This record gives sequence, C-alpha cells and structure tokens, in this order.
Amino acid sequence: GSGAAVRISPDLSMLARYNVALAQDLALSAREAYFEEGAFGVAYRPVTHDWFSVLAKISRRVDERPVSLENGSEDDYTAHALSVEPIVELPWKLQLVEKGALKHASERLDDVPEADAVTGLWINRVNLHTLAMLRSLSIETPIPGEIDLGLEYRVLDTFTIDTIEQGPLVEVQVAPVEYFRVGVGYNWTHFSDDELDSGKLDRSGFFVRAVGTF
Repeated sequence: GSGAAVRISPDLSMLARYNVALAQDLALSAREAYFEEGAFGVAYRPVTHDWFSVLAKISRRVDERPVSLENGSEDDYTAHALSVEPIVELPWKLQLVEKGALKHASERLDDVPEADAVTGLWINRVNLHTLAMLRSLSIETPIPGEIDLGLEYRVLDTFTIDTIEQGPLVEVQVAPVEYFRVGVGYNWTHFSDDELDSGKLDRSGFFVRAVGTF
C-alpha cells in the first residue's frame, strides 16, 4: 500500500491512497483472491481558524474472494463512491461532524447475473470535547489530548430497491494526538460508516476502532 499528500496552498491539500493484495495458487498458477482499494481527495483546512474543515473524496474498491476452491467459484464485488465530510466546531465545546456519500456497487457470483445497487449514506454526529470543556471551567486534568463523547445518527438509503435503514450510535473516543483516536461504542444499525462496505456483515453491537484522519 502507498499514500501521498500534496499541499496546494496553506488551506488546501490533495490526498491519495492505494492498496492492493493478491493471493495466488503457485501450483496451479491461478489467482485465488484479489483486493484493491484506492482513494483521491481534497481537504480544506483554513490556517486562520480551526472551526471548519471539509474533506471530499472519490474512492474505489475491488474485492474478489473464492466461494469454493474445489469448484473454482468466486464472489466479485466492485464499488465506487463519492463522499463529502465537513466538520464544524460549535460553541460550548461541541463539534458537528457530517458525512454524505453516494455509492454504486456491482456484485457477481459465478453464473448468477451481475447485480447493481445505488446507495446513499448520511451520518450526523455531535461530539462533546470533555477535556476542553473542563479546561474552559478552569479545571485542569493530567490527561493529554482530548476525550470526545459522541452521539451519531445514521441513515442508509438503497435507492435501487427503495429501502431505508436508520438508527443511532454512541461512542467514547480518546485522542492522545490531533490526528489519531481510539474509540469504543455501540452501534444500533446493521451497516458501517465505510461508504465502500459491501454490507454483507452485520455491524451492529459493541465495537472498538482506531481512527486516523488526513
């Protein structure tokens, strides 16, 4: 995998990431599995203030996995997505995080005709910066970085079959440094906030995750 970032101006950056993985049967000289993922984005972060930033990106994922090695059957999944993620710092140490994404995905399983789907993802999230709030009240803590209490509401609309799934998520995130955080929480929906996710796995329940930002 590889990634790169180029600063166009003090406020604007271009970002790119590409990963690929291949599993091959050397005895039969046959490809068993293939994974490819790439993203290109533009990030706007003003240097004169820190109350607003936004990331817009296009991304692609190809995931080919064997269903039966004996029969040589496989499941091919390809997705393309466009997403926009603005972040706004609000008064009272609150942060508003929005994400809107549009995805086109196609899947083919052996001789079954290829299926296409268009989905829209909308995420609304509010974070409370607890340590910043304590410091604003002149309460000092020995904990570095920030601890965010997050409340999120997700909506996934599958336009192709006209179905909507929605629900909340709660999370506590610890950010020891500005661009990295670890979170633990509970998701009441069955889908992921990853716009390229195939949706085959149930994402509901408790989770732990590490998050890095551009």
